[in-house]
Amino acid sequence: MDATTQLATAIALAERQLQWIRDGELDRFIEGSPAHESSCRAVLGLPHESTGPALREGLRRLIGVNQDTADETTARMTEMQAKMSAMKRGQRRSAAYLATTADEGQSHFHG
Repeated sequence: MDATTQLATAIALAERQLQWIRDGELDRFIEGSPAHESSCRAVLGLPHESTGPALREGLRRLIGVNQDTADETTARMTEMQAKMSAMKRGQRRSAAYLATTADEGQSHFHG
């Protein structure tokens, strides 16, 4: 595969990854990661002499899409951590309520 095709493939896969993470398609994002990573590694292996102005512009595009994906991934992780924290607080409140009502229930039964 020539350098232009390798770069075009890497950009297409990167854009697909970005769209999936934006759409919340986490399973597809995870499943697509190996192909995306492999295409990026192939681009990294291109010889320097094959990088003319068009390829350099393509590389900038690939880097930009990958940065957008990293930013979106961080945002999703932050969002998920906030949801997990809220769930944890709810779980603690429920446990505390159950412990309180269990204590009250025992005092009702033991009279």
